[in-house]
Amino acid sequence: VCEATKPEVKCEECPLPMFFMRSIYFLMQTLFTIGYGDSVAPSKSHVELSMACVFMLFGVFGYGLTIANMTSVLANLDVVNMRFRREMDIIARWISFRSIPEKLKEQIRLHFLYLNRTQGGMLDYALFSSLPPKLTQDIASMQLDFLQAVPFFNPIYRSQTFLLDIANVLSRRIYSPGSQILYQNERQRELIVILEGRAEVYVHGNPKCVGCLTPGDFMGDYQLLFGTINQVGLRSLDCTVVLVLSFEALTNVLNHPNQNHFGFLSMGSHFRNSSDQGALDTIKMSREQMEAISRSASHAHESKTAKIHNMMEETDA
Repeated sequence: VCEATKPEVKCEECPLPMFFMRSIYFLMQTLFTIGYGDSVAPSKSHVELSMACVFMLFGVFGYGLTIANMTSVLANLDVVNMRFRREMDIIARWISFRSIPEKLKEQIRLHFLYLNRTQGGMLDYALFSSLPPKLTQDIASMQLDFLQAVPFFNPIYRSQTFLLDIANVLSRRIYSPGSQILYQNERQRELIVILEGRAEVYVHGNPKCVGCLTPGDFMGDYQLLFGTINQVGLRSLDCTVVLVLSFEALTNVLNHPNQNHFGFLSMGSHFRNSSDQGALDTIKMSREQMEAISRSASHAHESKTAKIHNMMEETDA
């Protein structure tokens, strides 16, 4: 329909190009569900009708591309979830064939749920094993801040090369709620650094925890360096991610020819008779920690004893 009330050119006398352009314009408005509003391109202008059709095409392709990308994302998410559910079914069948306590079953389930939620089911060793050594070391250097908080690895006493070597052999572990991280009265020789979550410090015979570790806190450095047993135990309160430096990993670094000045092997694979300042600082901090834990345990024991006495007095009355 022409814009003018009395068109100069009748429809039957309309030039063929203009007639064709109007037909295409009307067809695209219909097929693309754009509609026929008050704001339309002048029906007597070739250029404006052509530009309107071009913009319609671009708009439709834009909508199509957006919908395709959204569909692809949703499809990929579904694939990941389907894979996770299939793996959880396999684990459930494996558990059902064995006499595993309910508490342990729940810990296994929570572990895999946390792993899927935080890492998409990808394990660290599977990812890092395919990376070049330099890139792996660059990623490991991100843990230096946590490592340097340990007295033995104080950057005042240690070179950057040594710290990078130690950071490169750190491993990550995930503990489900209620899992044992360190066992009391056992010789584990592992340094534990909390990355995420919380862990409680406990002493056998004391019903309450005597301390709580949060991200950035550490434990086990004294036992790692001096080969003693754990004076306290450590247990995760929720899903807890930790950095672990094992005795074997530390030994491999200290036995490297560049680290001969430590004399680790000649001292019997411990620092008991060493004058190393980092080792001395570790002894000092360990004493302070054990004194604080002892005071906390004594306070909890006195509170329990006082409560029992009060209950006995009430019973006598």
